[in-house]
Amino acid sequence: MSINMKTKDIFMWYYKDTKEKFEPYHCCSRIAIFDGEKLVDTFWGNISRGSRWFTPEQCDKDLELFYLGNLLDFSPCDKSDQAMYDDEDFMDISHKNNNRGNCYLRKGASKSKEKMTKVLKRNTLELERRCNSAKSEYQRELNKLEGLTPDTYVYGIDGVSLDDESYQDGE
Repeated sequence: MSINMKTKDIFMWYYKDTKEKFEPYHCCSRIAIFDGEKLVDTFWGNISRGSRWFTPEQCDKDLELFYLGNLLDFSPCDKSDQAMYDDEDFMDISHKNNNRGNCYLRKGASKSKEKMTKVLKRNTLELERRCNSAKSEYQRELNKLEGLTPDTYVYGIDGVSLDDESYQDGE
């Protein structure tokens, strides 16, 4: 075995050759955890539910593996914690069949001021973009109101009642 796997090691995996396989990744997350004997794909959550699994010998022969980390070195965390920690200290093993509660933070990791600064700057840019967009939309709606004719196309934006009577009609 060329890769020395330890229990709870996590890998991204891909087949070396898919030419002879029909839908090779059907019902696969391509994220697998080594259980001490075999590498088990996480799509179904456990081997008893029909998950795809591979022996170390099959891994060597058939798979390309990319090491992500060992679960024993991480603690569960929220996805939002990624905004405060370096990417190397954060692991997200979510996939299309299990997209919640799969984020982990390296034990002993410290918050990164550099990362938090980057995220806060990105937040301010995004909020500025949204603000400018809202101002433009607001002006378009005022222009429609001023030039309203029976041929004007009007639609309700999210959160605006389309009923004849609404609490929003107060003024």
